[in-house]
Amino acid sequence: YGCAGALRKSQKVLDDLVKLMFKAQPDGLPGNDDLGAMSACIVFSMLGFYSVDPCSGNFVLGRPFILQATLSVVGGKFQTQVHNNNTNESKYFERVSLNGRELDLQHPAFAWSKISRPGQFDMWMTS
Repeated sequence: YGCAGALRKSQKVLDDLVKLMFKAQPDGLPGNDDLGAMSACIVFSMLGFYSVDPCSGNFVLGRPFILQATLSVVGGKFQTQVHNNNTNESKYFERVSLNGRELDLQHPAFAWSKISRPGQFDMWMTS
């Protein structure tokens, strides 16, 4: 949905799926974990974005489930932060900036190169 300009639909589906299918228990991953591929997908989803497909190197906005994270990348750190309202009701983006540049929520895709080096991913949520 995100790549088709229906980001709110994508965020609703992600919210429902993550809450239903994943939990912090021994059986918290649905089905076969595919040698970590599914785990990587859920980790990125927790940060507020996920890969469009396994080959292109493109990512699209999703729905964050954590308030902040710091990733070690070549040359330093990449940080994600939700600045307000990351609640069950406020699961939709009001605005997002990546390395100081506002992302277009109608076309919310970006390249791996934007998040694989030091930078900042800032999110403001709304209901």
